[in-house]
Amino acid sequence: MIFNSLAFPFFLLFATAVVLSTAPEKRMISLLFMGVVFFFIVSPFGLLVLLVLSVLTFIAALSISKASGRSKTYLYGGSICFLTGTLLCVKYLQNFAVFNLISRIVQITPSSWFEIVLPIGLSFYTLQMIAYLTEIYIGKLDAEGNLVTVLTYFSFFPSVLAGPLNRPADLIPQLKQSSAVSISHLSRGVFRVAVGLMKKIVIADNLSLFVTAVFDDPHRVTGWRLLIAIYAYSFQIYYDFSGYTDIAIGCASLMGITLPENFNKPYLAISIIDFWKRWHITLTSWFREYILPALEYLYIFLGGENLSRSRVMINVIIVFLISGMWHGNTVNYLLWGGCHGLSICLVFSIRPYWSKLEPVLSIIPHFIRMAVSITVTFTLVSFLWIFFRVQGGGEVVEVFCRVFQCHASTVSTMSYSALAIAFIATCAIAISTRLINSCVKVVNVRRIVIVYLLVAFMFAIIFYLWGRFSAESFIYFRF
Repeated sequence: MIFNSLAFPFFLLFATAVVLSTAPEKRMISLLFMGVVFFFIVSPFGLLVLLVLSVLTFIAALSISKASGRSKTYLYGGSICFLTGTLLCVKYLQNFAVFNLISRIVQITPSSWFEIVLPIGLSFYTLQMIAYLTEIYIGKLDAEGNLVTVLTYFSFFPSVLAGPLNRPADLIPQLKQSSAVSISHLSRGVFRVAVGLMKKIVIADNLSLFVTAVFDDPHRVTGWRLLIAIYAYSFQIYYDFSGYTDIAIGCASLMGITLPENFNKPYLAISIIDFWKRWHITLTSWFREYILPALEYLYIFLGGENLSRSRVMINVIIVFLISGMWHGNTVNYLLWGGCHGLSICLVFSIRPYWSKLEPVLSIIPHFIRMAVSITVTFTLVSFLWIFFRVQGGGEVVEVFCRVFQCHASTVSTMSYSALAIAFIATCAIAISTRLINSCVKVVNVRRIVIVYLLVAFMFAIIFYLWGRFSAESFIYFRF
């Protein structure tokens, strides 16, 4: 059961009713219960893995908090190695020769076996476990002595499958709170879920028609049509993932919980550095707060002196290579991460020289410079998304080459209509968001009711006309 399935609205209604009907001081029990039920429906084997790792993390956290000196370091290091090793072994299992041999014996293809063995959500909740142990180890957080609290934190169903990643210091206190859920939480939650479904079912899934028509047979498409498909995939992956995040944030709001934002208009970024401050914000923050300091400590521990500019750049590239490995187990993902890391290092390198050109560039109107910066950044990000969409490195090179060819090519008119649908739905989301936000500033019950009814009517028409209720999986579920 995924968020865009026909069964999920009924589950969400049931979960909301259970949580809201529970006494505030016992709400955590109901949240844990709904998390277990949700995960059992999605993947019984995945639930078992989640519970086992959660209990082991709970025990490790208590042990780390009570230890001192080298024993504390050994406990922490061993726990992190175990969690990281579990993730890497499962994620890269299908690359092992022994695994391929077993697959031939049981007559199951490696990809099918991989879908069975890889517990859904493992890539996300493992990072939360590492963050939880790290916060305790460095003394920023006290180990939680209540197993129910820890289990609820790791199994919180709105965000357990694909984020956003929750800091323990942000989510655990909210799980413990005993205040009643406000009408504001409920109304914001309903609207956010509706917006998320619109992004996924109407925009992303319709864009996938056009993108699939082009990328499934790129040999017959060249030039500007292929370029449009590359840009369309950028919007598909954005609306797909931000749609999931909106649904997760909305579901949590219905339970009285506030989750962190994960996107901030990433395709309006003026540089690749700015892009990573806007895209998948919680994952970027996780790497910045837990991986970069670890690399710096390791460098100094091995005898290095103060970090030089070149060393910082090397660390940035390593972080993005790790990010690529986290996203997938093929060379394409490593290349994607490496290219992003190199792009950021290039921006760092030319900044001193670029600032010297500022007096000359100042004669160009500000809005033109901004437009050029946004276009260049969006184009770079879009071309790097190709590594996600095609399978082999050779196919990536072919797509790059064919963009600059201008032979005759055809794509069905139905596929092009998906672009118009995506544009209309995007405008509807922008208008409805503006209307809802205007109601917050004016306390007028009649106006609020009218606006919500108007937005509901507009969304209902769009869902009816262009909604694709085929329950296509979210793109980030494969990571």
